[in-house]
Amino acid sequence: MKISDFNIDTQEVSPQVIVATDNNFYNVNAAAIALDNFVVVIDTLLYPVQSRQMREYVHKEFNLPIKYVFFTHIDGDHVFGIDAFQDAEIIVSHHLTNRIKEHLKGDWSKEEFDDWKKQKPEQAEAIAEIVVREPDIEFEKKYTITDGSHRVEIYHSGGHTSCSSWAYFPTDKVVFTGYNLASYDWPYISDQTGNLDAWIESFEHIMSLDVDIVVPGHGKVVDKSHLNEHLEYLKQIRETILKAIEDGKTAGDVEFPKFYDPAADWQIPRALEHLFKFYSQS
Repeated sequence: MKISDFNIDTQEVSPQVIVATDNNFYNVNAAAIALDNFVVVIDTLLYPVQSRQMREYVHKEFNLPIKYVFFTHIDGDHVFGIDAFQDAEIIVSHHLTNRIKEHLKGDWSKEEFDDWKKQKPEQAEAIAEIVVREPDIEFEKKYTITDGSHRVEIYHSGGHTSCSSWAYFPTDKVVFTGYNLASYDWPYISDQTGNLDAWIESFEHIMSLDVDIVVPGHGKVVDKSHLNEHLEYLKQIRETILKAIEDGKTAGDVEFPKFYDPAADWQIPRALEHLFKFYSQS
């Protein structure tokens, strides 16, 4: 693939919010929020070439500088595009700062990226542009960006990962969930730092807010009713696991209630293994 082949789709989901999507990689989303004097970007897609396309589109639509980039969690398809925003400050939860530092010494080292290029030579040119740097601003529970009459509220919640966070833009009633929500897909519960209780609490918090538009980490933009559907399913999963443990069953004995199909066959078995371990130790 030529570097020019890494394209994205863009859409305006509200007067001040744009969403960019890589439909070739699990429909991963990034977003941009225009405040009065600057733009806040939520996640950065997988490759800098894609984030440059997003940046050009945002500049065309809003003609404002991009001041901040907020990472919702650790997954590379949400952070690897950061080199396209070198002049912006990166905002993350304290939990994510620690995980980024660990990854820069291991999974995100030059040697690992060189191996990736060898495995995917058709993507080597795009991979070569990936340069991840440490964050500039970190927070514990909540961080608020204000500009004129607008604000962006950022919350660390945990859930899909221990570092999972999400953002809320009250002006346009838009929430950005990160990978805590993959719309029309089975929830990704397999990360070993994931916490289903925290995940449920984060969705309950979002449901309490004045929200019309939900931008998931992956998948189509939806509304609160779809997020609530996922919330109720997560509660069913928790109830199923707790009942199975109480009855002395093992992960192999459990069948989850029906829901959207998983993106990969291994998701449900791995989720069962993780959740049994999580709740057995609680």
